[in-house]
Amino acid sequence: MRIDLQARIYGDSNHVGQLKKEALLKAQEEKNGGFRGKLSPEARQAADRQRLKDAELSRKKSLKEELARERTEMQQTRFKYEDEACGNYFRAFPVKDGRYDDFIQAAPALMADTKSMRLRREEINRQTKARRSANDSQ
Repeated sequence: MRIDLQARIYGDSNHVGQLKKEALLKAQEEKNGGFRGKLSPEARQAADRQRLKDAELSRKKSLKEELARERTEMQQTRFKYEDEACGNYFRAFPVKDGRYDDFIQAAPALMADTKSMRLRREEINRQTKARRSANDSQ
């Protein structure tokens, strides 16, 4: 059942008529499960922009996954070749038993701590210099 929204509501001002029209549209939307009918040009453009943005994010994600997979395959191929053609040498790192894994996992945290400490020291130095220059100017 469709309510005719073009019918003139006699005796009402335009404002009250608009309010009734909006209420009828809202009732129709709730009844139809959120279907709004035609989108305004602005809403259509916003939907198109969001769709393009989602497609671009999906494309970037798939490219990133593909690149990671290719890197892993190349690394495995290189390790396989090195293991087969190492002659009288042996692989020191990375070893197959994983004894260095704890060190590898700890390295990024150590680097982050070092970097954060350096940044903190630089900020303290900047604040100290600013205080000194403020005290010198007084």
